Amino acid sequence: MKNFKTVTIVTLSIIGVLFAGNIFFLGILYRSVKEQYLVTARQCLGEADVVEILTRMKEKYNYPDSNIKVVFDINHRLTSSGRTIPAFEHTGDSDSIGNNERLMGLAEAFNSTMAYNLHMQTRQSDNTTNFKLLDSIFLAEMRRVGLHPSHAVVLPADSTPQFSTRGMWNFDYSLYTGKNPIYRAYLTYPLGDLLFSTGGIIATTALIMGALAFAFVYLIRTVLTLKTIDEMKEDFVNNMTHELKTPIAAAYSANDTLLNYGKHHDPEKRERYLRLALEQLTRLSELVENILSMSMERRKNFTLNRENISLKPFLDEIAAVHSMKANKDTTIIVNVVPSDLTLDCDPVHFGNVVSNLLDNAIKYSGATVRIDIDANINGISISDNGNGIPAKAIPYIFNKFYRVPYGNRHDIRGYGIGLYYVLSIVQRHGWSIGVESTLSKGSTFNIRYGK
Repeated sequence: MKNFKTVTIVTLSIIGVLFAGNIFFLGILYRSVKEQYLVTARQCLGEADVVEILTRMKEKYNYPDSNIKVVFDINHRLTSSGRTIPAFEHTGDSDSIGNNERLMGLAEAFNSTMAYNLHMQTRQSDNTTNFKLLDSIFLAEMRRVGLHPSHAVVLPADSTPQFSTRGMWNFDYSLYTGKNPIYRAYLTYPLGDLLFSTGGIIATTALIMGALAFAFVYLIRTVLTLKTIDEMKEDFVNNMTHELKTPIAAAYSANDTLLNYGKHHDPEKRERYLRLALEQLTRLSELVENILSMSMERRKNFTLNRENISLKPFLDEIAAVHSMKANKDTTIIVNVVPSDLTLDCDPVHFGNVVSNLLDNAIKYSGATVRIDIDANINGISISDNGNGIPAKAIPYIFNKFYRVPYGNRHDIRGYGIGLYYVLSIVQRHGWSIGVESTLSKGSTFNIRYGK
């Protein structure tokens, strides 16, 4: 536990760095997917451009009597300067058609040459682009290749859009690398396509990070709980050691006085010393019984010896014992309905449960104590007029070694194992237990047969 804080900080720092790195690489992935998406969209626009021009020319010249004559030489291609060169010749300069200076394939040369010729013919015929038609063809072409933006608009490159472009992607389209663009296309954010491309990576990454965060938080909570239990256990051992020594020392002193100082000749003093020794040995026996009960409860092979008991006389006997041994004015009223009610339980351990609850009710009450034990076919409730339990402490009162804080009071002895034992035995019977309490008015513990 000494290095727990340091290890936790280092681990959290590492997780933070890994998370930041993961976000960084997801950003790189996003940019890569976006770039590839726009490259494909640009190719689709090039094909849509050719189709749109052919459609206009067909309508203008009333196809099939069209006089459009576009001659393509598949063995040659055009450069951006207008020169005709062999299709597979690499010029090594920046006037090559296409998006880069690498050797163009035959299909690319064909498409670029077609677009160039068609644009030259439409320019000569003074036939302007039908952008509405281009938009429709462009969107259809993208969907054909698997891109699905909800909306796509193509405008002249030098125009200003009359709509909001916020959240939209855009790219320029030109026939030749390094030349001024002729179109600018705007696409709505393709969330569906991005999720399709990267959704698996993002989802698995999120699940891994979520699982890691959950595991770490769970581990931290478990370690903190164990640390708290360890501290309470240490306090318990220290308190119990002191409590065991006190009755032993008192009984030893009483017996030593009787044996060595002749006090046994004085009947009054002898009775007082013997009573003192008996009280301390009784207290010692109770302490040992608590420890043994806790130890027995933790055994995996621990079993209850259940039998049917008559509940009214059973509770009456326990109530009478606690009334007699209480060092304050105590009244315990037992009410069982019906009076001949029986209960299937382990009488030893169930008796310890009731005794613990009565002992706490007496211990945490004022000078005059009233306790009501009510039992019926549904369960048993034990109510008192004691100090009550603070609301913030109620969720923890059944925890092992937990003691309800009462300021600086030290007159109430306890070890934080009584109610833990009560809960354990009640649960082993297959029952449940709850508590209702109001400060300065008292508490009610309710045992219900069944969960």
